[in-house]
Amino acid sequence: MSAVAAARAREVTRRGSQTAIPCLFIRGGTSRGPFFDARLLPADTALRDAVLLAALGSPDPRQIDGIGGAHPLTSKTGLVCPSTQA
Repeated sequence: MSAVAAARAREVTRRGSQTAIPCLFIRGGTSRGPFFDARLLPADTALRDAVLLAALGSPDPRQIDGIGGAHPLTSKTGLVCPSTQA
């Protein structure tokens, strides 16, 4: 990630109760989903999980208010971060 992209990714835009979190939407075969930089998500796992569920549109049964698929099995997301190994 370039320095400019990293700086832009750290910017958080607040709109009411929503917070913009940069992600990359990737499709591979029949699967698709948002990939997030783990460093930009909350460190607390319960809060992180709540953020990911909100992004996908849960708990709406058809997930029509987010970017998830119409069924929980079709809703996928990924977290990426730099390697801790040299």
